[in-house]
Amino acid sequence: MVVLSGRLLPATNRLSEDTAQGILCVVAECYSECWLYNQDTMIYVAILIFTAFLAIGFFSLVKGINSLVNKYDLLVEFRNRFVAFAVEYFENENLEEKEYHWLLENVDEVNATLGGSATMTYKPPFANYIVKNYELLINLLPEFNSSMGAHRDNVTTAESILTRYIGSMKKRIQKRQKKLRQPIAWLIEGITVALSVPFLLLREFSLLSAGVYNKVRHGKVTRLIAGLIGLISMVDTINVIVTGNSFTIDIVQLLASVFSK
Repeated sequence: MVVLSGRLLPATNRLSEDTAQGILCVVAECYSECWLYNQDTMIYVAILIFTAFLAIGFFSLVKGINSLVNKYDLLVEFRNRFVAFAVEYFENENLEEKEYHWLLENVDEVNATLGGSATMTYKPPFANYIVKNYELLINLLPEFNSSMGAHRDNVTTAESILTRYIGSMKKRIQKRQKKLRQPIAWLIEGITVALSVPFLLLREFSLLSAGVYNKVRHGKVTRLIAGLIGLISMVDTINVIVTGNSFTIDIVQLLASVFSK
């Protein structure tokens, strides 16, 4: 308790400060006793952690590329079968039931992959109104099986959207594939995965939406932090291998000495 102006006040702030100092001192002492004086162990642990980040990053990149390739293959197949189906429909006035059902079964997945690219402000033919956030592909397919029929302009627009997005996705895949030859990219990706784990757990327990998680996981801020941590980790690992000491531990010890005064 602290006496101030004749009153007794709880020493909460002092207790919190002492607790923080004690924790830092214990952490620093544990690091010193366990690692600082055992240089061989320090080297092995540093190399192990560094290698783990590289491995996690590499396999994460491979997984991401495989996912993109699967989506790319579906888009290409959907575009080709959609065009062939439309040609048969307009030139021979024939609705191929098998192809029509396949397109219906896969249009939702294709539309989800296209995202905002498949949404547009739409003015129906011969109409005097417009529809905002119109999902062209999803609304176009049923028109083939309606009494009014599908409009050629809508089909041409849909093909154009698919073709442009396929080209964009192809470039994304090629860009990702180049990263497989860049160990620095593996390291940054591995650290990004590690930083995203808490948010992944929140998403799995339905405490965080998938959209927010994806923004965190692939956001520029997360990758910037991962890049800084990667740079520090790489330099510190080299320092440990050369000198047997870690400046990360030195920083912890410095903080402990400052707070202990």
